[in-house]
Amino acid sequence: MPKKSFGNHESKLKQALELVNNFAIKETKTVFSYIPKAVFVETLKQAIATRGDAVFQSQNTCGIASLVHLLANSDIVAFSRFAIELFQFGEATINQYQITNKNNVRSWAKSVQPNKQFDGVSLVVVGSIRFVENTRLSFQLGTMEGMTWPREIKKVGKRLLGVKEVKTIFIPQIRTRQRVAKCLQKNQKVIILYRTSAWKEKGLFFRDAWHYIVLKKIEKSPSNKIRLTYWDYGQRKIKDIPNFKFLLSLVSVFVFVENIE
Repeated sequence: MPKKSFGNHESKLKQALELVNNFAIKETKTVFSYIPKAVFVETLKQAIATRGDAVFQSQNTCGIASLVHLLANSDIVAFSRFAIELFQFGEATINQYQITNKNNVRSWAKSVQPNKQFDGVSLVVVGSIRFVENTRLSFQLGTMEGMTWPREIKKVGKRLLGVKEVKTIFIPQIRTRQRVAKCLQKNQKVIILYRTSAWKEKGLFFRDAWHYIVLKKIEKSPSNKIRLTYWDYGQRKIKDIPNFKFLLSLVSVFVFVENIE
C-alpha cells in the first residue's frame, strides 16, 4: 500500500481541527459526568496534533488503546467524529464498529472518573470500547478493566479499523524480525503482545504481565541488537534488546492488512 502524501496528511489535520473547533463553540451536552467539555476538546486536539500518539491508557486497556492509536493514526477525521459522538451521546459508529444504546455506555459514563492522564478523549474512546467489549471471560463486567484477549485484537481491530483481515505471525522464528520489518515497509500496521519480564535487565522471565504495544519500526542497532521503535502509554519509545530476548518475549504479532485510507 502506498504511503499517504504529506499534503493529504495536512488536509486531514485541518479537517479534524475544524470539526473540533466547530464542536467547541456549540452548546452541547455530554453523557460523561466527570469529563468537562474543555478537557475533552483539549485532549482531542492533542490527539489530532500527534496523529494519535497522545492517546493514553489505564489498567488492562493496553490492547484497546493500541487499536485506538492506530485508528487515530490512520484516519484522524473519522476518529474525531467518532470521539465527539461518543462524548455527546454514548453512541457512535466508525467503519464496521458500532456502539449503540443497547451497550449501556450512557449509564457507565455517569460514574466513570478520570485517572491522572487517562482523561478526556482517551477515557471516552478507549474506556467506552473496553467497557463494551467486556465479556464474562474478561472478568470485569460493568467496568473498563477487563482483559484484552488476543482474539479480541483481531475481532475488534478488523471492525474498528475497517481492514480486510488481521493476520498473526507464527513465533518464535529466527526470521521474525525480518518478517515484521517487511510488513511495516508495506505500510501495514503491527501490534505485538509480549511478556514484559523478558525485556527486563534483571529478574526471572515470564513472571509478570503480558502487554500490547504498536510497533513502528524494527531494525538492527549499532550494537547488533534489535532496535524497536514503538508506541506505548501516549508516546513513542525506542528500545534496544538482544534478539533472543525479543523472541522469548513474543506472545503474538498482529498485522493489519489493507488499512483505511
